[in-house]
Amino acid sequence: IETAKKWAQKAYWCSGVPIVPHLYTPLLFDLRGTDDRAIVELNLSLLRKCQKMWVCGGKISGGMEGEIFFCESFGIPIVYWPDKAL
Repeated sequence: IETAKKWAQKAYWCSGVPIVPHLYTPLLFDLRGTDDRAIVELNLSLLRKCQKMWVCGGKISGGMEGEIFFCESFGIPIVYWPDKAL
């Protein structure tokens, strides 16, 4: 979570409006009792509003792969940031 916060701050300082589902979802839902599909749908609905996707760091999880594919499918540009950029 702390790393996600730092990347969100970097996006803000680069004149972006950070949309970080990884940060928002735990604030909105008790993740133990929420259907994973509902969370994925929420995250994808947030991504639909983005003009650009930042992929931050070198490790890409299975969930991130799905989000990257989603953005590619909708023509949302993707920028890859290495860990050292933070």
